Amino acid sequence: MDKIKSIIRKPAAVCIVAAVIILLAVAVPEITAARIDDAEGYGDIFTDVKKIFFYHNDNNFFTTLAPAKKLRVIKRVKIKSEPVSEDRSTDRDSEYRIIIEDNSENKFVLSVSGDFTEMWIDDNDTYKISLAAGEMKVDEGRAASFTYSVRNPKVLKSLFPEDE
Repeated sequence: MDKIKSIIRKPAAVCIVAAVIILLAVAVPEITAARIDDAEGYGDIFTDVKKIFFYHNDNNFFTTLAPAKKLRVIKRVKIKSEPVSEDRSTDRDSEYRIIIEDNSENKFVLSVSGDFTEMWIDDNDTYKISLAAGEMKVDEGRAASFTYSVRNPKVLKSLFPEDE
């Protein structure tokens, strides 16, 4: 016990203990963060990707047929591991959409709030996207995901640079 007391009295030891506490405080939130492809029931939508469409409201502002680079950016998005809402309705307000099409032509719609702080995956048999180019039906058979809080909204926003 005397050794511990003597260590605590030394300024260097106090600095080390403080540094460890600060590192733990910073690391704990990262432990509770999940990646976007950890959204319940949707881990597979980022495999076998053929095209990615980017929409602001109903306006497509670009499509990529070589999605690897954009897919890497999308996969860097971190969400809180617990959803902020268990609402699975298709009438949630989103300003941005990222539509991911795989080689089997299944389409998954990643919906993003206007401030890029919330996201969810709209993907069920009743969801259709009506656009000027026609109607786009998404993959059937899965319920829409819960709404997740985005921990690094700047990453999502970087996918829409021309919209700034």
